[in-house]
Amino acid sequence: RMIEVLDAKKPQGDWRFAHSAVRATLELNAHNAGRLVNHHLLCARMLRSQGEWGARLGRHLRAGGAVADALGPLQRSLDDHLRMGDRLAAEGILGEWRGALDALAVPMDDIRRATTRLFQSRIAGLDGDLETADDMAFEVEVKAQEQGWDELETAALSHRARVAYLSGQLGDAKRLTTRAIEQLDARGDLRRLAACHWL
Repeated sequence: RMIEVLDAKKPQGDWRFAHSAVRATLELNAHNAGRLVNHHLLCARMLRSQGEWGARLGRHLRAGGAVADALGPLQRSLDDHLRMGDRLAAEGILGEWRGALDALAVPMDDIRRATTRLFQSRIAGLDGDLETADDMAFEVEVKAQEQGWDELETAALSHRARVAYLSGQLGDAKRLTTRAIEQLDARGDLRRLAACHWL
């Protein structure tokens, strides 16, 4: 009934306000009853049962205290938003990702911190700041080489190739793409190999 009442007052057929109002009410009631953590974990369970794997799941897991479990959904959602060019959503999720890493006291030399830097590079690329994007991705590439993080190194190479292409540096783009393809081929990573053949 509450949704119907709020839905009847909607200005243009969109009931998002009602949804957020219901969500806020449910969370407030759960908080007042001392069951907010359980509420978030229940929401996470429901979302998983519906096949949800993105930022909503990550937010509920994090709020429910399952911070480490929130990282996967946040990372997948962040990657998807960046792939679609949705910079604002990506930046918001990146803040949640960083907050989760900080809550877990993840050290600065952890692969997830280097992954954060690559996400920042991709956002800089969406902003058109191609020089900064390349500089950040190069840092990640070097760190990944030093640490033996092959998948992250390949992701950095592939991103640098896209940045070089967008910068008009076609020779560099081809060289970087070739390196990424060789590494992916050696590992037998067919999914990423197919994605890397964009140039």
